[in-house]
Amino acid sequence: MPPAKKTEHSSFAAAIAAAQLEMCNATKNAKNPHFKTNYADLSAVRDVVLPAFNRHGIAVLQPVDGADGFCTVRTVLMWTDQTLEVGNCTLPIGDSRNVAQAVGGVATYLRRYQLASVGGIAQEDDDAQGYQAPKPKPRPVQQRQQQPQRQERPGPAWDTNGPPCPKCSKPTNVDINYRAWFKAQENLPDSIKNRAGLWCKDWRPDQCGFKAWTTDEAQTVIAEANGATFDDGLNATGGA
Repeated sequence: MPPAKKTEHSSFAAAIAAAQLEMCNATKNAKNPHFKTNYADLSAVRDVVLPAFNRHGIAVLQPVDGADGFCTVRTVLMWTDQTLEVGNCTLPIGDSRNVAQAVGGVATYLRRYQLASVGGIAQEDDDAQGYQAPKPKPRPVQQRQQQPQRQERPGPAWDTNGPPCPKCSKPTNVDINYRAWFKAQENLPDSIKNRAGLWCKDWRPDQCGFKAWTTDEAQTVIAEANGATFDDGLNATGGA
């Protein structure tokens, strides 16, 4: 094949423009059976773009690189002593068993598109033939952990309308009925413990902190307040 005649130009841009002026759209010479469409493959695009560029002194390079499951193709134009990168794209190659074939398919796809783009030609490739992005792996659905339901305390509830606290005069909670229930139980788990017979509503140590741990102590407070009496059989028993 005789060498193509080269035309001299005053600038890189003028050489590109002159080359593009000679290009026509690539022939759709291949079929995509999946989409039942025709498209111009890499050879068809190359036959249109490269001869026109070469006639005007422009060399085209398309180096391919791959790493970490990705393929990168660059398209570089060279004219006299000037270099112009006109394409640089990276795509994943997917989880193919044949890595070489997967890289080749992605590289061909990127070369074809970049070459057609720099030539400004149409290839009517509506189906993105030659490359299909790998399907993303489904992310595992994390089951939201249900918070364990708070179990109600066994036994009688405490009376929230106890007498005034002897320490701070605020209302108290009376739990001596629970202490009587606790005394009557057998084989209770360690999580079920005896409780104070009476405590201030501001029971935390940094607040009032008053607690009457035995029934006697609770009864003393209650008796001083309203003369009430109660015997649960735990008078000598300390709390947990």
